[in-house]
Amino acid sequence: MTAKDITLDLVIRYGFQVLGAIIILTVGVLLARWIGNFTNRWLEPRVKEPPMRLLMVRAIRILVLMLALLVALDKFGFQIAPLVAAIGVAGVGVGFAFQGVLGNIVAGLSIIFTKPYRVGEYIELLNVHGQVVTIELFSTKLLQLDLSRVVIPNRRIVGEILHNYGTKRQLELKVGVSYSANVDEVLVIVKEVVAANDSTVDRRCGRDQSESGVVQGHPRAISGE
Repeated sequence: MTAKDITLDLVIRYGFQVLGAIIILTVGVLLARWIGNFTNRWLEPRVKEPPMRLLMVRAIRILVLMLALLVALDKFGFQIAPLVAAIGVAGVGVGFAFQGVLGNIVAGLSIIFTKPYRVGEYIELLNVHGQVVTIELFSTKLLQLDLSRVVIPNRRIVGEILHNYGTKRQLELKVGVSYSANVDEVLVIVKEVVAANDSTVDRRCGRDQSESGVVQGHPRAISGE
């Protein structure tokens, strides 16, 4: 039997199965994307937390893709039950091999559900600080004042002391002046500059700042993002 005959025999025997599996997987990918987008639009007015919404959308997409993959494998003639059992056994070994990854996922779920901080808030921990940009299953991304980004693995965050400034934070600004300068005039100018900033508030009075938190030796103000 020539190679051409063998190839033709394989195409006749398995060609429709391969074609059917490809079609099923393609439909599964498109369906997962459509269902994910529809779910995201439906959850947007109901679930205000972006990380929680993203987690739900991703879980639904993965579920649809897994179902499509199982149907495609069944089309090839695979026995699904033994395959699922084998995946479960292999999952134990993979779990030991990827303890750090799984630790990040568990920590990410803990952060998403307990909400020690939210997107847009300014936090400080592990000697780093910044505004929370994204909260994902594996890591949290912070945007620092110099516009650089810090990526922190979630398992390093859970269990650590965390300082959450909220959406408004206190800034300590040092203004150097000449020894011959009139300190009272300098303080007046600094207070006027701080008070003119629309994002500056006075924490003590709980309203837009009319009297700045500037003190001699420690110019301080509360600045909002």
